[in-house]
Amino acid sequence: MKTPIKPTFFPACYRTKNTNLEIDDILINGAETSHTVASIMLQFAGYMRCNPIYLIGIDLNYKNDKKYFTNDYHPIGTKQYEPEKIDFFTNEMITGIQRVTNSLHSKGITIYNCSKQSLLNENGITEYYDINDI
Repeated sequence: MKTPIKPTFFPACYRTKNTNLEIDDILINGAETSHTVASIMLQFAGYMRCNPIYLIGIDLNYKNDKKYFTNDYHPIGTKQYEPEKIDFFTNEMITGIQRVTNSLHSKGITIYNCSKQSLLNENGITEYYDINDI
């Protein structure tokens, strides 16, 4: 007989947007997914009390039909989403990451973004930090 698995062991479950985001309850209420693993990893780093947190490679700039860091995930030219849907997902990512960073900041956790041309910086969610200064 299999042991039943409690959903609290899977923090990547979807959290409803109207739920207050508290980093300390990630194992109970799940993680803010925001269509990006970056949001989930930020929450895990906050849960582990990493401070500061350095973001690398989160620019959210999808150019030339490239949406992933590797070409074999969806080869260039493979149409996955219409441009307006990419804008929708990007906005969802930005909004979700903002909710996460707000929660982290409320816990006194500092976040540095080492991606110079990031939409997170442009939207005032993070500030650029030169990785060479670490």
